Amino acid sequence: MGMETVVYGFIQGPHWPHEVANKYDVFSKHSEKQLMYMEIDRKLTEKVHHNLQALSALPEDDDTWPFLSRSMFSSSTNSIQTTYKSQIIHFGASFKQIEWAWEEWLTKFEALLSTMYWDEVRVHLISEMFTSSFDYTWEDDSKEKAIYPNHPDPVAHWRFSGEPRTFRPLLRRETT
Repeated sequence: MGMETVVYGFIQGPHWPHEVANKYDVFSKHSEKQLMYMEIDRKLTEKVHHNLQALSALPEDDDTWPFLSRSMFSSSTNSIQTTYKSQIIHFGASFKQIEWAWEEWLTKFEALLSTMYWDEVRVHLISEMFTSSFDYTWEDDSKEKAIYPNHPDPVAHWRFSGEPRTFRPLLRRETT
C-alpha cells in the first residue's frame, strides 16, 4: 500500500484591464476608448480560448507516469459570476507517491505552461510520505507579459520558486 500525495493549484490567465468591454452595444456609436477596449477584449478572449485548446490537447487518460491528463483541469467560464478580471484554470489530483517522479511531473507541467498565456501559476503539493506540504510558483518573466493583448506568443520565460524540484535525495534518506 502506498502513500497519497495531493497536488492542486491554479493558472491565472489573461486579465481584463477594464470593466466588461464586450457588454457595449455593437449597434451604437462608440468612443475611441470603447473601441480600444472592445479590441483588447477580442484579443484577450482569443488567448482564453487558446488556453482552453491547450488543455483540450492533453490526453484524456495519460498512459505515461507521472500522469498529466485533461481531467485534472477545469476552467471557469468567461462569465461575470466566475471571472471578475482573470481567467482561472484550476487543477488537482491525488497520486500514489508522486514524490518519486516529481521532477518528471514538473517537466510535463512546464511543457504545458509553455503553450499557454498566463501571468502566475501556483502548485501546492501535500505529501503523506513527508507529512508536509510544498509550494511552487511560476511567474511570467517577460518584459512584455504574454497576457498583454498585443503580445503574440505564449509564455516563454518565467521565474520559478519552490523546493524541492526532485525528492529523490530525500527519498533515499527515508528508505535507508
